[in-house]
Amino acid sequence: MADRYDVLVPRPQANGKTYFMKLGVMFRSKDGGDKFSIKLDALPLPNEKGEIWLMASVPLERNTDNNRAVAGSQRPSNKTVSQEIDDSIPF
Repeated sequence: MADRYDVLVPRPQANGKTYFMKLGVMFRSKDGGDKFSIKLDALPLPNEKGEIWLMASVPLERNTDNNRAVAGSQRPSNKTVSQEIDDSIPF
């Protein structure tokens, strides 16, 4: 089991694919056991049903050349994800 996870929120795209936006990190508490701490850098928005779904995933390996996620990540295979995750704000 990993000690650190990325906290992600799925966002559907117009092309039918799902984009996972990183909101923060989750890590094992210092006292160990099955306790985890979550640090959010942004607040998630609810979906059309008013629900907020968060997902914890093993962090992607980063390419040091341009600090983008490397393809072939360990994201769940039941979701369609673009080859790269862009953590920048689009405006």
